Amino acid sequence: LKLDVGDSLSTGEPVTDGLGDRMLVTAELAMFTLGLVILFGFGGGAVAAKVSGRPTDIALRVFAFVGLSAPAFWVGLLLIVAVATWTDLFLVGRFEPLGRNPAANLSVIAPAAAVLAIRPSALALRVTRSSALDAVQSQFFLLARSKGLSHGSAVSNHAFRAAMLPTVTFIGAQTVFLLGGSVVIEQLFGLPGLGRALLSATQERDYPVVQAIAMLFAVAAVTVNLLTDLVYLRLDPRVRLSA
Repeated sequence: LKLDVGDSLSTGEPVTDGLGDRMLVTAELAMFTLGLVILFGFGGGAVAAKVSGRPTDIALRVFAFVGLSAPAFWVGLLLIVAVATWTDLFLVGRFEPLGRNPAANLSVIAPAAAVLAIRPSALALRVTRSSALDAVQSQFFLLARSKGLSHGSAVSNHAFRAAMLPTVTFIGAQTVFLLGGSVVIEQLFGLPGLGRALLSATQERDYPVVQAIAMLFAVAAVTVNLLTDLVYLRLDPRVRLSA
C-alpha cells in the first residue's frame, strides 16, 4: 500500500531509484514497435484483403509466414552483424535519451523496434486479412451493397469496423507481449530499460528489483486489458447492450 518495494540487494539503494528512466526506455520501445505493427501489420492486412488472390496478396502472405518463422533474437543478431560489417555504425551501447540526442536515440530504438515488430506484424497481417475477408462476405456487408453503397464505401464504413473487433483484442494482447519481448531485445541492443534490468536482477538474485519490475509489468498488463474492454464497448453495440 505504501508502494515501498525496499532496497536493492546489490546496490543497497532504493529499488525505485532509476526505475522511472528505465520505464521510459521500455515504454518508448513498446510504443515505437506498436506503431510499426499498426502501420505494417494492419495496413498490410487491409491491403492483402483488398487485393485478395493477386500477387501483392501472395507476397504479403509470404512475408507473414517468414515473419512468424524467424526468431526475433536471431534477426536482431543478423542486423547488428550486417550493420557493423557494411557500415561504421555499431548499434549496441549507443543509446541516448530522446530529449538529449534524438538522432542517437532513434538510431538504436528504431532497429530494435523493427526487430521486435516482425512477429506481431506478421500476426496482425493475418488477423486483419482474415477478419476483413470474413466481414466482406457477411450479410450486413451484402445488405449495404444492395442499398447502393459502392464497394469502397461499404468496406470503409462497415466491413473494416467489424474487422476491428478481433484486431483490438490482438493489439491488447500484443502490447502485453511487447513488454515481455523487450527483455531479450533490450539485452541484445544494449537498451537500459526494464527488460534488461529484470534480466540483470534475475542473474544477481536481486529479488526486490525482480518483484518491483514484475509488479510494473502486471499493472501494465491489467491496464491494457481494461482499455481493450473499453474500446470494445465503443466498437461493438452488442457489448454495450448486454452490459
